[in-house]
Amino acid sequence: MKYVIIVLLSLFIFSSVTSVSYAQTITLSATDSAVATAPAIVQYDFPYPGILPDHPLYFIKIVRDRVVGFLINDLVKKAEFNLLQSDKRISAAQMLFDKESDQLGVDTLSKSNNYMHNAISVAKKAEKANLPTEAVVGKIGVSISKHEEVMKSLIASNNPEKDSLKAEYKRLESIKAYYKKSFSKK
Repeated sequence: MKYVIIVLLSLFIFSSVTSVSYAQTITLSATDSAVATAPAIVQYDFPYPGILPDHPLYFIKIVRDRVVGFLINDLVKKAEFNLLQSDKRISAAQMLFDKESDQLGVDTLSKSNNYMHNAISVAKKAEKANLPTEAVVGKIGVSISKHEEVMKSLIASNNPEKDSLKAEYKRLESIKAYYKKSFSKK
């Protein structure tokens, strides 16, 4: 009985000590929003890629990802998975370029584009099956914009693989056109 009273008293004290907070609403006037000097940066964070393709145990990660991708039956989840893999690959490519593993970085960028194309294709199939795809389609659009931003910065850097980077950027542009064609009514 003593323990029950202590537990109840502790719960009462804990619930009375916690407080509720609300988000602050900020409104901008027309002059505040009209002042834009630099191009907008896309607010989209890439996931941490984990081990990089230059790691000796990377093949285990690849096998795991292929098995997981194969086992996903839901088309929306499969599109989300492909988008996640695309984002992880471009994040890994950035890290590889920082480590000056340029050719491996270009190969990883290519795989990122492959996954992005697959994400769009699967989302298109899901939409034809009348599944709710609004969220994943929106995320794909924002992700493509962030991919473009990253690729432009890689091309602008002094990189020996500049021609390959330009080719992958051109490929991303065609993937973006495929995205716009596939989801033009949205």
